[in-house]
Amino acid sequence: MRILIRAGTSIPSGFPTWDQLNLRLLKGYLAQERFSSDGKDRLGSDQIPELAQKLYTTLGREGAVDFVRVAQKTRASGAFEKLLAEALYCGRSIGQLQLRSVHRQIAAMARQKTPIYTTNFDPLFEKALAESSDAGEWLEHRHPGAGRFPAIQHIHGWVDPDGHTEGDVILAESQYFELAARPLALANTKLLEVFRGPLDAAGFPVGGGSLILGMSLSDANLRRILYFLSLGSLENAGPIRAVIQEDDPLLLGYADKHWRSRGLDLIPVRKFAEISTILRDIRYGVPADGQPQAWIEDSARSLKGIPIFDNGWQDQKHHRLAELRERIRTLFAIHNEEVVQLTFFVPLQPHQLGAGVKSISPEEYRKSQYQLYPILSSRKCRTGEAAQTYAADRQHNVNRGTANLIAAAAFVTGNIEQAFDDGGGDETGVFGPFKRDWRSALAVPMLARGEWVPSAVLLLTSNVAEPFWRRFGDRHDRYFSQLINEIDEAARRVLVS
Repeated sequence: MRILIRAGTSIPSGFPTWDQLNLRLLKGYLAQERFSSDGKDRLGSDQIPELAQKLYTTLGREGAVDFVRVAQKTRASGAFEKLLAEALYCGRSIGQLQLRSVHRQIAAMARQKTPIYTTNFDPLFEKALAESSDAGEWLEHRHPGAGRFPAIQHIHGWVDPDGHTEGDVILAESQYFELAARPLALANTKLLEVFRGPLDAAGFPVGGGSLILGMSLSDANLRRILYFLSLGSLENAGPIRAVIQEDDPLLLGYADKHWRSRGLDLIPVRKFAEISTILRDIRYGVPADGQPQAWIEDSARSLKGIPIFDNGWQDQKHHRLAELRERIRTLFAIHNEEVVQLTFFVPLQPHQLGAGVKSISPEEYRKSQYQLYPILSSRKCRTGEAAQTYAADRQHNVNRGTANLIAAAAFVTGNIEQAFDDGGGDETGVFGPFKRDWRSALAVPMLARGEWVPSAVLLLTSNVAEPFWRRFGDRHDRYFSQLINEIDEAARRVLVS
């Protein structure tokens, strides 16, 4: 199988949509045009947003980039590329780019020799590969033959935060026109390779299936290739599937009918975060409903050797959670009336608890399936024996199709889940039957490096229905990312023996 990835996987990490990119380029260009040669301000800064929107409407969705690109040719060399980099990254460095679960799942698949192609300009997948254990610098995964794993292949070139570009950076309308007239252009041959496979020693395509991720299917070059595939004029193409974010059944019915005529099957998801779960199931296989997750053994393996129910371990790690709680209170200026707590969950088999599982036979006791258990809390420091009893009374089912509690849902999906008892938040996250003193919860999974399967969950709870992380206002993205990073770093420190 080969995977083709487009902008939908980068947008959750702070990159712009196509409309946003066009408007940013137009605003950047107009900001440079404000002053005439004699220094007079001929365009007020307050006029720029409205004029940019009017220009976008006049030039059209595909023509705005061409307008800026041609206009920038009169400026210094590389002026357009720098303007493009600013529109893409908004001043962020490579180190400041936030990875999502989908990027790490793609990195794990690349490590297993799955060919990865992208029309994105950013290095998120290269960064995810480098983040894997002992995987070198991110630049090694951009150039074929430079690293131990196959490089991420950028069909439309790439753009770095400083404006440095390589390859044919393709995003303007005129460039798509040129591609239609140049069948041997690299972007065309690579796109065909996605669907037919590379050529073997005899010069024939290797075939196999293709999966498209993060695409609206509005890309002109992609649609052209799919059209010719549907006519049968491009031989040896394997099955093609595309994951799209859509939950309107009526719309899906018509869209599915159209794309089936182009030889493409749609896989609808309700939200973008579900893609990482699909990728993990592709790697490991899909168990039947009610059966253990196929990747659960790899998850549990990352915990081996950690003395979870040792008195000293419980004491040390409780203090780490308590320190994180106080850091969060200070960092985000939480009011005294709001009480926040942290609970740490890991997958274990009941026989690893030693207590609370007395009603089954010794054989069943040894073979019992993994469940998710709370082993540590910032509320109270427990002895190892008390922690075992506490965990055994509060198991969360994580088998296929059964994860209906918020911590279990975060563990199974590998994605952040939220729940609020005012009716808001994510519907998949529910509170469960346990006695509690909180009204809102944020569950953050920790993924084991390398294979990037969920290995633990840190649950942050609040006693108010409108918790502090819902009150970040216009700084929500920045502060929420900071909160998640603090939780993730603390979770990793907990698992260091």
